[in-house]
Amino acid sequence: MKRMLVLLALLSPLAALSAAAQTSGLPPSPIVAPLILPKSVPVTNQTSSLMFNAMLAISRAQLTNPAAAQTAAFAYTKALEQYRRGDLSGASASALNASSTAGMYVPAPQIVPQPQLILPSVSRQALYGANAPAIDADAFLALTRGQLMDCAARKSPQLAKAEDKYTLAVRDFAAANYEAVRRDSKAAIDLCAQPQP
Repeated sequence: MKRMLVLLALLSPLAALSAAAQTSGLPPSPIVAPLILPKSVPVTNQTSSLMFNAMLAISRAQLTNPAAAQTAAFAYTKALEQYRRGDLSGASASALNASSTAGMYVPAPQIVPQPQLILPSVSRQALYGANAPAIDADAFLALTRGQLMDCAARKSPQLAKAEDKYTLAVRDFAAANYEAVRRDSKAAIDLCAQPQP
């Protein structure tokens, strides 16, 4: 009766865990029963050290590959029996077998392709019907329009001069003289930015 209660107490958190995973929308993870290995002998010589290393390898394999851990547990149990009988060379061989079996069936890591960064090249080629200097000049014109609206809202005395510079910039844009557009737009923006007397 006590064993049944202990088993029930051990399995109830596992059942709650799988129920929580199902309600969270995550795919259910397989529940792997833990391997219970016989207690290792104290590490006093090379054979017992190999056996301890095999036990650690089985514990690690239980998380990544339970089938390999199960297979290695049999070799570990055999090594433990041989050690207790006094067959140290056989125990060493079985412990090495358990260690290698625990690490043998590790699934290959999935190679995630790294995205290749394609940096846009700054060139003089046409971008959707316009080139980069034209786009830059159009942005200066947009900034100038915003400054003119602000200038008009403040009733700046420099508004007329700034509008003249803006008109020149628009003509330069139509003539594809983009350097002149930048120069005239900056002049209009500077005129609007001057403090009022």
